[in-house]
Amino acid sequence: MKVFVEEQRFNQWWLYAIIIATMVTIVISVYDVYDATIIEQTNEFWMSAGIGIVISFIMFAVLFLKLEIKIDERGVHYGFWPFQLNLKTAAWHEIEECYVRTYSPLSEYGGWGYRISFKKHGKAYNVSGDKGIQIIFKNGSRTLIGTQKPSEVEAVLKQYAYKLNKVS
Repeated sequence: MKVFVEEQRFNQWWLYAIIIATMVTIVISVYDVYDATIIEQTNEFWMSAGIGIVISFIMFAVLFLKLEIKIDERGVHYGFWPFQLNLKTAAWHEIEECYVRTYSPLSEYGGWGYRISFKKHGKAYNVSGDKGIQIIFKNGSRTLIGTQKPSEVEAVLKQYAYKLNKVS
């Protein structure tokens, strides 16, 4: 049986520019405050510096963030690395429907990344674009996983369509 694998990254130049500018601003600010308070190191300074370093680290991690998707005989596997080291699995026996659709990232989910819709749309894992793998689970929950290869996904889903109709 065919196995589909896709990896996507945030590769928008403006996102990198914002992250790098913010990190540089935080580092310069912490350094300036450190110089000004070198004689009197206060708890407030160390707390501010710690928060700045944590924010910088999280923003830096976004540069390495990637959405991984795998579709095989067990189901649909997905997740954002490095935050999810083990991919989540939507097993075929848990899925009611699985298909590729066009969606609106902003109006349905409020943007890109890991998103939770407070309407009927459920969760979304997306990086860019407006095509995704819609999974509707038997329990009624929904997950959408963005893809840059919708025609390949459709072909693989057709190959595994019989698994959705199987009684478990």
